[in-house]
Amino acid sequence: MKTEFLAGTLPSEFSTDFDPYLFNLEKHRTLQAKEGWCSYHLVRKDKKKSLASVYFHVKNGIANSPLLAPFGSFQFSGKLSPKEIFDFISAVESDLKSRHVKKVLIKNPPESYSTTSPLLDVSLLNQGYGVVEAEAGSGIPISKAKLEDRMETWEKRKLRQAERARLSFEVLSPGTFHEVYDFIKHCRVERKQSISMSREGLEKVIRTFPKGFHLFAAHSKNEMAAASISIRINKSVLYNFYSAHPKKFDSLSPVVFLVQGIYNWCRKANVQLLDLGTSAADKKPNFSLLDFKMHLGGIPCRKLTFAKELV
Repeated sequence: MKTEFLAGTLPSEFSTDFDPYLFNLEKHRTLQAKEGWCSYHLVRKDKKKSLASVYFHVKNGIANSPLLAPFGSFQFSGKLSPKEIFDFISAVESDLKSRHVKKVLIKNPPESYSTTSPLLDVSLLNQGYGVVEAEAGSGIPISKAKLEDRMETWEKRKLRQAERARLSFEVLSPGTFHEVYDFIKHCRVERKQSISMSREGLEKVIRTFPKGFHLFAAHSKNEMAAASISIRINKSVLYNFYSAHPKKFDSLSPVVFLVQGIYNWCRKANVQLLDLGTSAADKKPNFSLLDFKMHLGGIPCRKLTFAKELV
């Protein structure tokens, strides 16, 4: 297989031999910064395909992938060999050096997103990159099995309790975004927790990707008991970006019911993984949150950030 390294914009007639993550798309990169991006690809010109891509924002001698997003990093076709992955990383680094980059920061997606994650991690480590941040996350693989069959006993009990209380699951329209965001922010403030994006900032992203965001809620009669803002990362992954419930519903634990509804939605939408997000606060593990997600049926995974000083 004859591949070539390409530094620069991928020609418009080329397709990718992988499903790009939303955060790596040009429209999202432009939201992060309108200029300063360096793009790299491994292509087959005869097939007009990209088999690997990565995007760095370069400023003041520092290359970030991404600049402002939960993750960026490399994406690969499953057809690439370990050597091709290794050599592509090396070629990218050489080009960054030629641009007088002194430091490289790479924030990987959760390892459960791709079968090539171990090869990427090993290639980065073998080329002198070090792990500067490690976050514990969890995701639920979507299958024909019911989610409650994966739940621990306590979560099953809470699910039954929510059903007896006649909670209802709803897929909300985009027009309810302000209501959902304000609800989640209120729940966070009530628990003395922060929220990473402003309503205006997140709304700007949603306007850019109207089909990439999904709003879900669990209602008790006419009152919202829990809500979620989720991001369709690509065809395979739904990321539960924000979810919360107010203290008044603690006894019902309505997020259990909410996640079951989202899981069932994923089955119908042919999503393969429901990412429940990382479980960390101030760069330290939030063990109670991680335990809760695992008890819901989540499988733990790691999300690593790599760095390297270039000399």
